[in-house]
Amino acid sequence: MKKLLLSLLSMAAVVFAASAAEPTTIQFTKGSTAYEKVGAYNKSWKSTDGMWEFNAFNNNNNGWDFIAAGWKTAATTPYFATAQPSEYAINTIVATFASSRFAKDQITSATLFVSDNATFTGATSTDITSLIPAAAGSDMTIAVENAPAGSFVKVQFEIPKQASSNGQVMALTKITINYAEAADDKKPAGISYSASSVEVNANALDKFEAPVLNNPNNLALTFTSSDENVAEVSAEGVVTLTGDEGEAIITAEFAGDDTYRAGKASYTIVVKNVPVNESTEANPYTVAKALELAASLDASTGIEGAYIKGYIVAITEVSTSFGNATYTIADAADATEGLTVFRGYYLNGDKFTAEDQIKVGAEVVVFGKLINYQGNTPELAQGNKIISYNYEGGDTPVELEKVNSINATFALEAGTKFIVNYPLTVAFVHGSNILLCDRSGDFIQIYLKDNGLAQGYVLPAGWEATYGVRYGVPQLTPANGLPEVSDKVAFTPAVVEAADVTPAIVNHVVTVKNVVFAEATPATAANFTGTVGDVTLNFRNNYSVASVDAGTYNVTFWVNLYNDAPSLYVISYEKATVSGIDDIAADSADAVYYNLQGVKVANPENGLYIRVAGGQVSKVLVK
Repeated sequence: MKKLLLSLLSMAAVVFAASAAEPTTIQFTKGSTAYEKVGAYNKSWKSTDGMWEFNAFNNNNNGWDFIAAGWKTAATTPYFATAQPSEYAINTIVATFASSRFAKDQITSATLFVSDNATFTGATSTDITSLIPAAAGSDMTIAVENAPAGSFVKVQFEIPKQASSNGQVMALTKITINYAEAADDKKPAGISYSASSVEVNANALDKFEAPVLNNPNNLALTFTSSDENVAEVSAEGVVTLTGDEGEAIITAEFAGDDTYRAGKASYTIVVKNVPVNESTEANPYTVAKALELAASLDASTGIEGAYIKGYIVAITEVSTSFGNATYTIADAADATEGLTVFRGYYLNGDKFTAEDQIKVGAEVVVFGKLINYQGNTPELAQGNKIISYNYEGGDTPVELEKVNSINATFALEAGTKFIVNYPLTVAFVHGSNILLCDRSGDFIQIYLKDNGLAQGYVLPAGWEATYGVRYGVPQLTPANGLPEVSDKVAFTPAVVEAADVTPAIVNHVVTVKNVVFAEATPATAANFTGTVGDVTLNFRNNYSVASVDAGTYNVTFWVNLYNDAPSLYVISYEKATVSGIDDIAADSADAVYYNLQGVKVANPENGLYIRVAGGQVSKVLVK
């Protein structure tokens, strides 16, 4: 519940009300540093000043002017909450919904919680589902009762698992808290703690560090603990833990005087009995011991820095795109069950660059955080790494199939290793994305960082790769990096008809002529449309290509897919000129076809060709 929306319009020494009854506003803006970066729909996060907590809201790593909720993987309970007590009685909370991303029927409920502590223990709740606005771009105004100075508030929503898309149920751009007018002109007490909660291991009490108390006016404070069986607090505010498990709320309170109003601040201590990590690199846990320890944990705890030794008995995935791997280790090489090592890295924390870098049967020592995911799945958490790797087994040499064209590659099953027995010409490169074509004019993608390629470079035949499909787009994953470039040629995108831009030509780099834009195209990453006659094309400026004014253009683009429909990534625009050469009809009886490399083709199949007939030349798509 932590990742929501913050970008404090006002300032700095953050106390909830900077002056008497002045509203507190949090607004989400691109690039803000007032709150944590989040790129997921199931994470909790805070504002950088420690004043707010959020959960299950995504801000695209601070790339949006809003925070969005609704996850296609599971149901969520997004919320925003104050993490420090208010200086004044709270009157209303106003949540401003964005002008898009709104599906009211997918918000099951909304609830207001009011409490005198940051963990909302014993909070009063009010159903506010009826206050959800009817349309996007509206305010949700929540009247708050019985929230005196020193209160905490939380607004929580319930959203079911989404059918397909993330972040489309609700989005918030701003939150405002309004306060009741103060009955006097006294100054706020201004006391606060540096954190709203702290977790302590009952087996490592000496590592407990209390949050720092901020008392800028040097006021006389009274300290209390809600549970002295867990934590005792002295008259000076010094906390002593007893070692018992449980929760205790430590409160610092000022009674008020002629100058300052009454006020209080609090934080919650959560003491849990977590096993102390006794593993070392020289003496790692066995898998059996790791499973035993993980089973004793709840979903919110973990054992940091655990070393575990075992044999790899199964490999779920080695992702060269993300550089991590998920696999299972056990105490015996022939075991069928063991501990999941989730999305871990290779030796020394390096990223995986090939799918065969780890093998079943290898003995490893891994290092990371041992957890019990969701309270029922022991695993080594994401971000772990291999400390040592020993594989004594031998591979039986396998002669890989030589595949002679991209079209033949498409017939392979995903995950098949083979020899790329055809040269490839680079059609387009942007960062790690490489689009290549063969002599038949078919295209395929390679995703590889630091590739050093440029348009027109030719990769020779004779290297090993794995065929796969990522987000519906066919691609090759080189086994040992790319071969050295053998040549450089001129690459000219084929001209196709707008009606022929279908998923059948995914990955192709092509040009469509006479595309009409009714308004200027965007200069930043955004979707937009263009038309050719009655055909509408869905473009995306994914590479920040400079904007062009409304008008008619010949557009070169990469055919990508989004939700199984063409999404056309613009590469360049060219102002259209009157030319009918590509549209000239010719008698098919004497037609001669050439591939895009100029080689004559007797019986063209499935691809783009140059057609010469009746003294006229045109480019055609043969299906």
